[in-house]
Amino acid sequence: MHRVWNDYALIRKAQIESGLDTTFLNVFVPYYIELKKRLSHKRVLEIGSGTGHLAKELCPIVPEVVLLEPCKNMQKVSKSVLDNTQATIENCRIEEYLPTEKFNLIISHLCIQSVQDIDQFLKVAKSNLCDEGLFLFSVPLPCFWNEIKEFIPFSDYQYYKHIFKEVDFFIEKDKSNFFYGIPYFHRPLNVYFRAIRNSELFVVYLDEIYTESYEELQNKNCYPRYAVFYLSKGMLHEIGN
Repeated sequence: MHRVWNDYALIRKAQIESGLDTTFLNVFVPYYIELKKRLSHKRVLEIGSGTGHLAKELCPIVPEVVLLEPCKNMQKVSKSVLDNTQATIENCRIEEYLPTEKFNLIISHLCIQSVQDIDQFLKVAKSNLCDEGLFLFSVPLPCFWNEIKEFIPFSDYQYYKHIFKEVDFFIEKDKSNFFYGIPYFHRPLNVYFRAIRNSELFVVYLDEIYTESYEELQNKNCYPRYAVFYLSKGMLHEIGN
């Protein structure tokens, strides 16, 4: 999967820095900043960190940030984005990473839907998590994503069917730049919950994220677009108010 993104690293950097990727800038960056403000976690690991722009926003409020990015060109971009910050950037997959200390907070933003073996992914992420830590991963909400994007032709699509497809897409404000052949696994929610159970993690919270205002939702009858899983090693965990 990471090799596919080598050709698109500079495009993604430009889309974010020009303000074209409004969902990332106006939805996800504020979401994670607000979350971090509610938490006392001091060591943050981001898995599949892409261009590094999310970590850049977290650096001023987190003492230690480590990024894992297996795509070499994305890592090069993130190094330039995170210049003069305290962030550490490793060019590797989570399965290859051997930290000296565990992390209080682990984030994986819109990455796991491209991972084939999510059982292994979750188990390795857990091994890097402190006992009191929190692990968040976000995915396109499988209940509604195909209604919104139609990655999978409806003649082939069944919600409860686990489907792999290489997809082509663009962001709404930059239709001139297509991303081709991006690995995408449609998984019903029960597949994620089963993998979480197999990894012996606990679901603390599940958030469903809209990307538009309430008024726009009323006019367009839109669905929530993303899900964020909050996981911990224990059943009880404080995630703030």
